[in-house]
Amino acid sequence: MNKQDQVAEIAVKAGVTMRTARAMLNAMQIMIARELDQNGEFYLNEIGKFRAVNQAERKIHNPQGGEVFTRPACRVVGFRASRKLKESINK
Repeated sequence: MNKQDQVAEIAVKAGVTMRTARAMLNAMQIMIARELDQNGEFYLNEIGKFRAVNQAERKIHNPQGGEVFTRPACRVVGFRASRKLKESINK
């Protein structure tokens, strides 16, 4: 499902215009990114938890050229699905 499909689904389910639905989706994306940056976690009720996780610097290997590179430390986003979401897809 791409962003346009998501906007259309929100518009139908919420009974709002496509413009309003797009604004709602954009606001949600901004809110998640801001919370991850500031607090490191964002919990979406009945869906799961997003977490910003620090990854240490590490060596990576290019299998084609055989070169070894050092990947710098960075923050990545992790996601853990809630029990309810897991149960809903395993019915």
